[in-house]
Amino acid sequence: MMKLTSKEFARRPEQWVDQTVQEQATIFIEGESGRAVMISEEDWNSINDILQVVSMSAMAESLRSEPQSQGNMGTAAESTDKTESLDPT
Repeated sequence: MMKLTSKEFARRPEQWVDQTVQEQATIFIEGESGRAVMISEEDWNSINDILQVVSMSAMAESLRSEPQSQGNMGTAAESTDKTESLDPT
């Protein structure tokens, strides 16, 4: 992990890109308007893969817990019976 100012980075951008790719280094760059982080494409892809797996796991867990949180809604046949009993004809 390296910390650079934007001016330091601007002096030798190709060197920092090469170092990031070859060493899978993370570079923190601080400029006047804020901070940025530079990582290799390989690291970026790995992070995205992890986020997708975590997101899918959270979605699956949400789907598994959804029927329990809604309580007993009855079966489709029970719902139909109730609807028919309300029909005035």
